[in-house]
Amino acid sequence: MTKPERVTFAIAVSILLALGGSILWLWSQPREPAIVTVEPVGERRVAGGQSYVTARVRNAGDQTAEAVQVVAALTRGGEVVAEGEQSTDFLSGGEVEDVVFLFDVTARDARVDLRVASYRIP
Repeated sequence: MTKPERVTFAIAVSILLALGGSILWLWSQPREPAIVTVEPVGERRVAGGQSYVTARVRNAGDQTAEAVQVVAALTRGGEVVAEGEQSTDFLSGGEVEDVVFLFDVTARDARVDLRVASYRIP
């Protein structure tokens, strides 16, 4: 083996070792489980006899959450007057997605309750 071949081989081995070490280091780091939250975005909009409620679904963890279900309810005087459900196929770690709920109830005095009903960890 000539000197240039040995230098090239040494550089290639160094790159592979650095890459392998980086992968091992990443795998050894603790990962936050999926932490899925939901919050309202903006004001409720009423148009055409329907209420539109936009919600932001966020995965604050590192792991992916699959089959995320978000439930919204309009309540007035402690009584649920309308309910809706949205689902998202998956949210990667740190990902944010906006969903919109449509209700046939236009009562502006109704309170919007949002919650994450469930999700699956792959």
